[in-house]
Formats: sequence, structure tokens, C-alpha cells
Amino acid sequence: MTFSGKTSPLAQVSFLESGAVLGTTTANTAGDFNKSLLLQNPGLHTYSVFTTDTNGDVSSTVNYSVSLINGTETTLSNIILPPTINLSATDIGQGDTFKISGLTVIASTVTLFINGTSHTYSTSVGTTSEADGTWIYNFGTGGLAIGNYNIYAKTNTTGGYQSEASEILNFKIQAAFTPTSAAGTPGAPTTAVAVGEPGVTPTPEIELPALLRFFDVDGSGRIEVSEIFESVRMWVDLWRRPFVQTCDLNNDHVCNIIDFSVLMYYIGY
Repeated sequence: MTFSGKTSPLAQVSFLESGAVLGTTTANTAGDFNKSLLLQNPGLHTYSVFTTDTNGDVSSTVNYSVSLINGTETTLSNIILPPTINLSATDIGQGDTFKISGLTVIASTVTLFINGTSHTYSTSVGTTSEADGTWIYNFGTGGLAIGNYNIYAKTNTTGGYQSEASEILNFKIQAAFTPTSAAGTPGAPTTAVAVGEPGVTPTPEIELPALLRFFDVDGSGRIEVSEIFESVRMWVDLWRRPFVQTCDLNNDHVCNIIDFSVLMYYIGY
């Protein structure tokens, strides 16, 4: 019984039957793997396959039912093993952005499926893996209501093959934290006072929206003029990628010049 396919580079692929490990192999630097299980008895077998990536994360398990014929080699080819998946947080403030990441087949498309478990909600978004199999998606929660959600991923290769679903992870959207002013009034705007300039009226600072925080390069809470080149470069790079919606700054599910103008508006705030 021979298995061949793709996973993330240098991942360990394990093969089991009835919970017992029959063998393992390591994918090459391109993510290709091939494993033959010798001396298998004729008849129906249910094999389980999963991968452990170079970060030590384990994929979901895929099961294959195969009927083996005496004296015949049976091969399952073009197997695309599920991606590994991680969340940077599981309790997220409404409107905040969190990171979803993992490892998968090189230069493949990872599609994420987000579903609401406490109310009706379902959507899918996508991103592209890098040359080392790493994939990252910064998911803005501005369009999500408070509640519980689950998320999983599938890998689609350039050859037209798709993996089974990854492990299903859960996260929760909570009410966003509202800062309290020095006077104790929730939500009161902070002010920037020009010290030593009598007659200057303090002007409220504009809080950077959650969808814009990804472009705050130095994490200061503001997109300063000195960050404009890098912020624009990041937005254009996201705009060029298929399915990536981090560039959708007005949350209308389209990345276009209007979103770019939103980014420009907040330069300096």
C-alpha cells in the first residue's frame, strides 16, 4: 500500500491503522512525501494519515478505506494533507484583529471558513502560503456580532487538488473594551494640549479603527507620517493577493481606491 502527496516542507507524516502506527516518513523540502507499507494483508483496510509540521503542530487526521488485492500494489496519489492552524487569541474584542496562521503546501491557497455557533453567520476568506509553506491571515472582526465562532481551513493547490478540513478551532467575540477618561466618563475623548501656548483649544485625538491597526507599523496606536511608505506598501501587497480582505478598510467586502483613501485619511492620526 503506497501513499504519495504533498504537505508542508520537512513535515513528518504518520500512517496508522486501528490506532497503531504502521510507519512514518518525512516530506522533502518541496513538501512531497511517498510511503509504502509492505506485507499488508488482502482485504478492507482503513488507514489514518496526519502530519506534524516543523513547528510541532499536528494536522487533522484523514481516513482512507482501501480494499487490497493479493499480490497487487495499491497506490493513493495526489494526497493533499490538511494545513495546520493556530489562532493568536481565542477571546477577541469586537472590532479587533487577530492572526490565524499555520503551515501547508508551498504556494497553495488556504481558504478559511468562519461559522457562528451562537447565531447565524458564515463566511469564507483566503490567503496564499509562502515559499516555506507558512500562511498567515489577519482577520478583522468588525463585521462579527458578539458570540462564539469556529474556524477551519482547507488547502487548494495550483494543480487543482484540495485537502480535507483542518482541525476546527473555536474563538469568542466579546464587547470591545472602552477606555475611561481621567474624569471617569466612559468613552470620553482624550485631548492633545499644546503646552505653553495660551489660547490654543485642545483638539480630540482620533482613535485608530481596528481595521487600520494592521498598518500601524510601530504599534504606537497611530499611523505616523514617517510610516506612510511602509503602510502603503503593505496595503498594496494585500490588495494584489487574491481573496485577502485585510485591505478592505471600510468593511464593504471589496478592496478598492476607497479603502486606500481611508488609509490616507488616517495618516498622522
